[in-house]
Parts: sequence; structure tokens; C-alpha cells
Amino acid sequence: MLSEKIVETLRNAQIEIPESHEIEFIKEEKFGDYASNVLFLLSRKLKKNPQEIGKEVLEKIKDDSDYEKIEIGGNGFLNFTFSFDFLRKELKKVLEKDYFFFDIGKKRKVNLEYISANPTGPLSVVQARAGAYGNALANLLRFVNYDVFTEYYINDCGTQVDLLEKSLIYRIKELKGIKSEFPKGGYPGEYLIGIAQEILEKNLPEDKWRSFLLERIISWQKEVLNKFGINFDNFIYESSIIQYQKKILEILEKGNLVYEKEGALFFKSSLFGDREDRVLITKDKRPTYFLNDLAYHYDKIKRGFEIIINIWGPDHHGYIPRMVAGMKSLGFDTNNFLVILAQQVSLEREGEKVKMSKRGGEFITLEEVLEEVGSDPLKFFLLLRKPSQHLTFDIELIKKATKENPYFYVQYSYARICSIERYGKEKGYDLDKLLEDVNLEYLKTKEERSLMLTILKFKDIIIQAVKEFAPHILVYYLLELAEKFHYFYEKERVILEDLELMKARVFLVFCCRKIIKKILEILGITPLEKM
Repeated sequence: MLSEKIVETLRNAQIEIPESHEIEFIKEEKFGDYASNVLFLLSRKLKKNPQEIGKEVLEKIKDDSDYEKIEIGGNGFLNFTFSFDFLRKELKKVLEKDYFFFDIGKKRKVNLEYISANPTGPLSVVQARAGAYGNALANLLRFVNYDVFTEYYINDCGTQVDLLEKSLIYRIKELKGIKSEFPKGGYPGEYLIGIAQEILEKNLPEDKWRSFLLERIISWQKEVLNKFGINFDNFIYESSIIQYQKKILEILEKGNLVYEKEGALFFKSSLFGDREDRVLITKDKRPTYFLNDLAYHYDKIKRGFEIIINIWGPDHHGYIPRMVAGMKSLGFDTNNFLVILAQQVSLEREGEKVKMSKRGGEFITLEEVLEEVGSDPLKFFLLLRKPSQHLTFDIELIKKATKENPYFYVQYSYARICSIERYGKEKGYDLDKLLEDVNLEYLKTKEERSLMLTILKFKDIIIQAVKEFAPHILVYYLLELAEKFHYFYEKERVILEDLELMKARVFLVFCCRKIIKKILEILGITPLEKM
């Protein structure tokens, strides 16, 4: 790992490394490869000029032959440029079998809950964004040896399901020719008409309507998730965890964390940093969503999860402080409780905003978009921005086979490397056998170095993405790697008469392919060998 090499260099020179030490990638190659903020931190601690400290540090590490140069940059940074020989030596490791081994997670148990849409209709593209992100995050954490359990929480109780049932009854009456008023706040989507027709055709008794309705919608949601390439370890129902409501109240009462006011029961969430106390039981004796969410999270704690991660929709921002307060009151270490918000998604078609869905009523359904663009391209586009940012993308762009389409651009780099291998075999070369004896000193050009360096960033990128629980970082890296590869490919031939140079370049592009393939797999996307 390149950042580890820099830390090792500083330690071997007995240079103090402050706790907040950071190493980052340098965007402009002329300034170096990696930058350390060690000079800034030491200058602040020692009350000395960074340039003065920098000269002392450089004197201690200037003879390390693994660097082409080490320079004092601006703002107290120390810039490192690795030597070509060091990069070649590190590149040799990439095709080794254990190169992908990480043990960051140490098998700690993670509960990752995402999507968890109310069973009130088809899944939307906003929920698809949470799905793509959650799936990629689960894959990423498993890759570095966390024991990840994915979960989908189904709210099969409460006001929204009551409104859904009333909306269904309206549709049944409509089909029977009975005039009635559509329920206020109900669900107008046409999907309920089909369910109403099924109920009438099956002649189901009225006491079976609600359960049939929920089963049908949940079944739809599962089918669409399967088409999207997302599978959950568990689907858990709200109705199965409300048994823990009493236990939650007992825990909070024992801690003197509840009180009654105007007939309602409140939790003292303000004691834990929330801006106000929260209702657990309403004055008409109905449990709130918050109480049920505490019951659900108590169930997660009870099942032994050490880290709990939730990916919620954009309208839940104000809900986070009360859940943090609740988790603290249940004795859970909230450093291991994370909520990620997946913001809104807007769709365009050649610059024009896509109007409302015909089937979804008020939103574009995931199924509609999948039918038009496919699962893998959609996942890629949904991961193009960090989840906290609003995301807009053009449906027509996803379908274009041009470099302007980032999904195509990345996949094309992988397919090009596969085509190099096929071409080599057509020329009679057994490339795998040739690579058993390869001399990487034949790699000398700036394009080769740039691609090599980008490949070797892989481990640092993985660690950064895990640390920030941010798989979108892998997408940014993929685009950079694809750009470096395409630039190299357009400048240099790979299969050529100079056997030693060919072997070195084949090794380089095979390393690139290995990294691209692994990251695409983490993102839940199948690498394409032909396009």
C-alpha cells in the first residue's frame, strides 16, 4: 500500500507522526503522487515554520531510493513522488493470489438495513438509489472481512397501510360501480386497480383483502429487486417486532427516561442531544413509529450486531437525532450506529425532465427504468454521486455507447483489455505462460507510469471507501483508472514484436483488468468482456 510506505519512511527516520496525520492523492502529477500533512501538524505543535521543519525532515529521508523526489509543497504538505523501480516492484504483487486480502472488519457483525419501503406501492428510483448504495456497501464491507447481514424492514402496520387499504376499497367499489369518496392522503396509482380486480375475480372475503393486498405488493417489490440484482439476507416485518414495545418501555422507565404529558407518554430524548422530547404513546394510546423503530433496533442489538447501519430516504433527516438518542438509551455505542440518507433522484430525457409515472401515479417506478436501461447501467449511474447529493441523470445518456456515458467508458476499458488477450492468442501467444517470466523494467513511458500508479492506488482507495462507508468513491476511482488506461491504449501498442516489452505491457493491462473487475463486482455490476 503506497500510503503505508510513506508512513514507514517517516517512522524509519524517527519523525514524529501526529495522530491526525493524513495522506492524500495529488491530482496534478507534476506536483507528485501523494501528499502528507505532517509538516503542517508538526509546525502547529512545535510553533515552528513548516518550511523550516520540512528541511529537517527532508534531510532525514532524502536518501530513500524508493522515491524519485520528495519536496516541500504549499500549506505545510510534504509531496512524495515514487521511483519507477518502486512502482514496478509493487505492481508485481497485483497478480498474486492474496493481493485482495483485507482484514479490516475482523468478522465484526454488521446489520445493514436499506430500502425498507412501505408496502404501499411499486419501488421508486429514490428507493433504487438506496438499493444500489446498500448493495455496494454490503459487498465492500464483506470484501474487507466484515460479517454483513442485509435486511429489509417491512412496515406492515400503521397509518400508511390503513390508507392503502382504504384506497383499495375505493377501487373495489369503483369497479363495482359504487360511488365513494377517495380517501384523503390515499394512494392513486393504477396498480391498485389490478389488485382490486384480482380480489373480485377470486371472490375473496373482506377480512382477507388487507393481507392479500400486502402480499401482492411485497411480492412485486421482491420481484423487482431480483431484476435489479439485489438480494437480502432477511425480510423482517414490523408486526413481528412490536412484541418488544413493552420491553422498550420497561428499559426506559427503569432509567427514568419517560414521563406523561397531556395523556401521552414521552421519551426524554433531549437528554441525549435531541432538540426536544419525543412521543412514544399518543394520547389515544397508539404506539408511534418511533417506539416501533426502537423495538426494531432493540431486536437488532439482541441479535448481537456490533455495527448497525441504516440507509434511509431524504425525508428522514430530522429523525436521526431521536434514533441516536434512543440507541444511547438502549446502551448501544452510537459510534457504531450510522444513518446514511439517500437524496432525491431526478430523471431527464435529452435534457427534459421526465414526467410522472403511469403506473406509479406520483413517481417513476424502478421497474419502468429497469425495463428501459437495464440493471447494471442503472446501478452505476445511481452510484455516481455521494448519497447526500441530489442526483440527476439522463435516461438517454445511459443507453449511449459513447465515452460521454461513464458506464460505457468503464466497461469499454475492461472489454478492450479482454480483446488484447484474445488478439494475443490469435497471434499464437500463451500470455499467462509468458507472464511467468516478465521484466517490468521495460515499462518506461509516462503513460505506463501513470497507469501503474493509478492501479496501485487501489488499496488506499478501498480503505478510504470503507472508512467513510462510501462505495461511490470506488466509482470515481474506476473512472480515473479507465481514463488512464484509455490514454495508455491510444498511445502504446500492447501486442507487438518486441517480446519483452509486450510481456511487460500485457502484465500492466492484466493488473488493470483485475482491479476493474473486482471493483465492478463490489458495485454489483458484471464486467463485460465484449461490447
